[in-house]
Amino acid sequence: MSARPQPKKVRIPDHKHCPVCGRSMPVDAEFCSDPCRAMNEERLRRERRARTITLVIYAIMMAVLLLFLLGPFMRPQAG
Repeated sequence: MSARPQPKKVRIPDHKHCPVCGRSMPVDAEFCSDPCRAMNEERLRRERRARTITLVIYAIMMAVLLLFLLGPFMRPQAG
């Protein structure tokens, strides 16, 4: 059997990746740059607005459904 030379293992420095663009960055950083931070804040703002609009539409639909279903019971009886 011939002895194969083992390849040297290269150690990658500790890092994490930017949640916006995916570039590597230091472990203690939250974003790799200010533009990425701004893009993330804008994305969060849009998500919050969309969630609020969805909840408002849902509440309106439930109110309309409730009025539609309970409407016949709330009318005064003729006779």
